[in-house]
Parts: sequence; structure tokens; C-alpha cells
Amino acid sequence: MGPRANRREAVLRVENMLAEERPDLNIVMHDADTPFPRFVAEFPFDMVMLGPTFLGARISEKRLFNVQKIYGETIRNAGYRVALPQDDYDSSAVLDEWMTSWRIDTLYCVIPDRWQEIYPNYLEAGSILPGFTGYITDDWIAQWHEPKARERRRWDVTYRTHDRSSLYCDLRNLKFAIAERFRAAVGERSGLEMNISNRALDHIAGPDWHEFIEDSRFCLATPSGSSFLDPRGEIRKCVARHQAKNRGLTLSEARAACFPDASPSRPFSAISPRHIEAGLALTVQIATPGDYSGLMVADQHFLPLAEDCSNASEVMDRMKDESSCQLMATSFKESLLSEPRLRRSVIVDEIIRLAENAITAQNHVRASQADVDRLMNRYAAFVATHGRRYERMTHLRSRLVRFLDTSTPQLGNWLRRNVRP
Repeated sequence: MGPRANRREAVLRVENMLAEERPDLNIVMHDADTPFPRFVAEFPFDMVMLGPTFLGARISEKRLFNVQKIYGETIRNAGYRVALPQDDYDSSAVLDEWMTSWRIDTLYCVIPDRWQEIYPNYLEAGSILPGFTGYITDDWIAQWHEPKARERRRWDVTYRTHDRSSLYCDLRNLKFAIAERFRAAVGERSGLEMNISNRALDHIAGPDWHEFIEDSRFCLATPSGSSFLDPRGEIRKCVARHQAKNRGLTLSEARAACFPDASPSRPFSAISPRHIEAGLALTVQIATPGDYSGLMVADQHFLPLAEDCSNASEVMDRMKDESSCQLMATSFKESLLSEPRLRRSVIVDEIIRLAENAITAQNHVRASQADVDRLMNRYAAFVATHGRRYERMTHLRSRLVRFLDTSTPQLGNWLRRNVRP
């Protein structure tokens, strides 16, 4: 997951969900960028859960080969196996085959209405349940029980993204391009205090992101996802090759070179953690059209913005109606809080219940508590030994990637995907 200082709060809350929700369980949280000790690999785990960051290994053939070689036997020997992938549309066929070969028992898909297209093989071998890219925690609810009053917030409109996949398709490009489009449409004379950026250097991580979004009256938003499937990542690789030769490559040039025959279809999209965080903070979203997992409805929950920002003047007029905006913000927050499956505690309880049922049904041989205690103690010592070195290496790698992002972004992207600390 890279240096701790750069990690997104919402991502951490997904990756750490078991340990934070169920501290009563004996849990080994292993960072796959560090060595996998043999004493851990040989342990008969009751359950193994694969987080979305780990499952991102599918985008690199080298990384995926190493992951399968190092972890495959341990995963298959566990009593119950669960996976929480994201961005399923990227290398979807690779992911489908991987989850099938590892005999994953349950997979949580964030695009539940497209299972047949994404997981044709896995559907014959395991079960799929609907999931989300982010989940609401109890401390988030407490944190935003009474968000900062909108009239006291510093910024009128905010936005952050540094999506490096903006040339893969129209939807991803929109996520990157909306920043410049909105600024150009609104103009400098609007009188709005705006903090909008699509530069990687302006990334806001950790708790600072929550402070930032709560200090915003409005924020820009677009659907999270992709316009089409890229079954084996061939489009992504093709675009990267052309970007390496032409730093000024445009979306139309990328389309002509890499996916000229890709037909328009219903996007593979879902509501993102940032939509959820903004909703809890009562920050009104100025959003482009999209499904948003059925939880965000135009005019009722957000101010609709045309993709080309042609209706920016109308949006600005509506922003002045504070009572209407406050009602919109409150309505969306209620929509989020009324969806049980958005609660992290609900999903964790479900996973544990499924695991317990599976272990009981198959008579899985469980380790003694003494063996578990020895494992936990040895792993704690292992982390203490390797953790400091790992932090140094990830820090140096992050600084190099950030430098390359401004000078040679293609090389930075390659380093990010293929070179581990």
C-alpha cells in the first residue's frame, strides 16, 4: 500500500476492516510488499481474506506470477477464502481465472449487476455478494454527527484526483478532465473560493482528507469506474506504450491506436468512497450523470453537472439557494445511512458468519490456541524486524515515483506497478 503517510483513509478502513471490527479474533495482517515467512505460509488458517490492494497484483504478469507462487498453497489450504476486489473491469478475465483457481468461496463485487460479464468462470465455482468500494464505520458516523456548519467552511468548491488512467476510456478521462473543464466554465470572476486539482502532487491523504472535505461547501464528483471491460489489460498496456512515445497523447489518439472498435456500453461504475465521505460531511456534490449504485439521485441528492460543464451557470445559481442545498445534503446522508450493506460492521459480521458456517460444514482442522499464540508472537517479532526497512524503502520509492510523475510519468507509472520495495 506504499508509505503510511500517503494512504487514503477510506482504503485503510477496507483493508483493516477485520482487525478494527473484531479485535477479539486472532488476525495476522500481512503486507504483501514484505516477505512472507514460512511459519505463516504453513499455518492452517481458519479464514483468509484478500483485500483490494493485494488483488491489484493482476495488472502485472510478473507480480501475479510471484503472488501465485508465494501465496497460492496457503490460500487454498485455508478453511474459508473471501476476496474483496475493486476495479473489477481492469484485467477482469485474469481476475476471474485467479479467483477460480484459488477456490475463493465468496467474492464481494462492487458492480453487482455485471457479474455475468466479469466473472463467467468464477460464477460456476463460488458465490458472489454485493459489496462497495468503501464502507461507513461507526467512528465516521460519530465524527460527522454534527459536521462543520456550511457557512463556516473555507472552500466553496473542491476536488482532487490524480487518476493516471485518464486515457483508457471516456469515463476515466472525465474523472481527470472535469477539474479543468469546471474551472474554465466558471471563470476567475465567479467569486468562488475553489481548491480544485488533478495533480498527483496535490494528493491529500489520511485524516487530512476528511478535514478538507468537511471544509468544503460543495465538491465536484464523477462516477467511479470504466466505460468498458479490459479483460487482460491489453488496452491499458497499449495506452502506456503510446504514452511512452508521446507524452502529449490525447484521448482520441489513444482510442484510435488502442481501442478503435470498443463500442459504447453501459459503464461499469459504482459509488466511490469519496461520494460517501462527502455525503456524511454534508458537502453537496456537483456531479456528472451516473448511476452511483442507485444511492445518489440527481436533483434530490446532488446538483447535476453536464460532462462538458455547459450548464455551469445554472449550477452556480442553484448553489446560492442554501436552504435547498442543505436539504439536498441531508437527504443524501439519510440515503447513505439507511443502506445496511454500507456499514462496515454489517459486512464483517456477514463474512465471519459465512466463515464459521463453512468451517463447521467441512470439519476444518483448527489449530490449538497454543499454536495460534506462538504464531502471533513470531509474526509480531517478524514485523518489528522487517517493518523499519520496509518503511524506508517505500518512502524512497514514493519520492522517486512522485518526481517521475512530474518529469517522466510513464516511467513513474511503470515503477509504481512493477517494482516493489
